[in-house]
Amino acid sequence: MPRSWQKYFIINMQNDKLKETTMNRLTSLIIATILVFTATVATATEWAIDNDHSNAYFSVKHMTVAKVRGTLKDVTGTIDLENGALKNLAITVGVASIDTGVQQRDDHLKSPDFFDLKKFKTIEFTATGITPKTAMQYEVTGDLTIHGVTKKVTIDLLGPSPEAKDPWGNIRRGISISTKLNRKDFGLNYNAVLDNGGLLIGDMVEVELDIEILQPKTN
Repeated sequence: MPRSWQKYFIINMQNDKLKETTMNRLTSLIIATILVFTATVATATEWAIDNDHSNAYFSVKHMTVAKVRGTLKDVTGTIDLENGALKNLAITVGVASIDTGVQQRDDHLKSPDFFDLKKFKTIEFTATGITPKTAMQYEVTGDLTIHGVTKKVTIDLLGPSPEAKDPWGNIRRGISISTKLNRKDFGLNYNAVLDNGGLLIGDMVEVELDIEILQPKTN
């Protein structure tokens, strides 16, 4: 075989090996990328709020002299975690569960003067943005709906706590939420003027939630 042909075949073989090596590397890269992406997606887990161990609390000034406190015991929803970090949350609070310790006051709060329970049975919050502050502190922006009015609000969230297993084998975490709201922003305008010129009920409401979440069980 002439040397020119030998040289041609050698160059072609080298090119084929180079193409094969390049394709193998590209295939390996694609497979590795898919595996990493799949692993990342798989770590995102939706935890359910445990209604039996979660409460919402509020306090508001009464007659400018003291605070009245109340509890809403019907708290449900989901918290999404990815490798222990907060990724999303959606919370629903049942207005019918309001309890201030005085039945007459509770009935008034459920009336059209305030929450108007017959028309608006729930308070709902859905996160639209989550900003980590530290490993266990977040600033969460979201849509809050009260009394049929939706406003953009920001809440402070502490957690999630480290995992804990209860006696029945359930994996639990905890989070705490706090914020301040102006009730008039949501159409809760009822008030009365006192003899001294002050108001019966303050406008600003302090809100806190203590929530336990449950990891979904795997089959």
